[in-house]
Amino acid sequence: MSYQFVFSFAKKIIMQIALPFFPENTKLINATVGFRKLAETVYYLQYGKPIFCHEKNDHNGYRFCLANLIVNQACSIKELSDALGVPRKNIERYAKALREHGMGYFLCLEF
Repeated sequence: MSYQFVFSFAKKIIMQIALPFFPENTKLINATVGFRKLAETVYYLQYGKPIFCHEKNDHNGYRFCLANLIVNQACSIKELSDALGVPRKNIERYAKALREHGMGYFLCLEF
């Protein structure tokens, strides 16, 4: 088997994308991101795996998680707004604060 053959064969192989499997009671934000409440904790999942969590009453943690989802382009502002029932302007403000001030802004301040 020649090197040329192996190289051309490898170019034709297409990687399979992982199918997102979400646990029961997960509300989907889009095809790859969802959230679920378990006891007093809210979990944000991407492809079924937890990426963020915060306590139900932790408002700054909530804002930080929403801002991260937008800044990291896991979902759009519209998708997040529709899924959570939060005004778009609030989500835009959280994302802007994360971009301008960084993570510490959410961990140290009370809104």
